[in-house]
Amino acid sequence: MPRFLSHYLNSQPGIRQMIDKAQTTSGLYTLSTGKVADLEVPVPSLAVQQQVLTTLESQLESVKAIASAANAELSALKDLPAVLLRQAFTGEL
Repeated sequence: MPRFLSHYLNSQPGIRQMIDKAQTTSGLYTLSTGKVADLEVPVPSLAVQQQVLTTLESQLESVKAIASAANAELSALKDLPAVLLRQAFTGEL
């Protein structure tokens, strides 16, 4: 399944493997089609791939929601000193 392959190649083992294959003795990184063909990718059954995708994508959505909430809280905290100063000078405190 293409999404399974994409998630694998973007995982730490997939990235590490691509970097290892792409590194040259001159210090440059090249990833030819031959090197891509040599990548070792786990290929479980389609049912297992779908189960992994369902679980992983659900967890990724949860992480995105948590990150969004954390960013909103951080933004509110950054604005807090200005709000407090404004309230202090207008006598709202």
